[in-house]
Amino acid sequence: MCVLGTCSVVGDPHITTFDGKSFSMYGKCSYVLSEHCHYGSGDKQFDIELQNSDCKEYVQGLMSCTRQLIVRVKGGPIITLGSSKSAANYITPTVLLNGNVADRYVDETVEIEFVGAENVLVHGKPGFVVHWTGHNVYVTVGPALEIKTCGLCGTFNHEVADDFH
Repeated sequence: MCVLGTCSVVGDPHITTFDGKSFSMYGKCSYVLSEHCHYGSGDKQFDIELQNSDCKEYVQGLMSCTRQLIVRVKGGPIITLGSSKSAANYITPTVLLNGNVADRYVDETVEIEFVGAENVLVHGKPGFVVHWTGHNVYVTVGPALEIKTCGLCGTFNHEVADDFH
């Protein structure tokens, strides 16, 4: 049976780790959301950086929102996931690939696809998927990354107690 772990970052932001621990993170800075670690003698395969700043749509200074994600996969392009407001005032996701606008990309390390107008999926060869809505993010990892993740999403090992070791 294939067991997956999903970490979610929603709202201002409320985070739930791969193992189900929930907390709120109101800082306005850059953080490691998840990265490849505990991998022995090999090389780090990926990292996902979360960038939070003020939620201007709410009371300034009281909340932070996820404004951007930086996804790096060994041997692949630097993927910047951001957002913009549509004409109808909806938040829509944007993708930059090494600084250039992209709407789809595939190589041996990563695949980027838009699903409808409000969802971007980044499939990383190391065994993860990032689902970005322009405001909320969901990172799902598979069995190949069990016990090999760290960051705000925790260690994917079915043990809530060690998520912030």
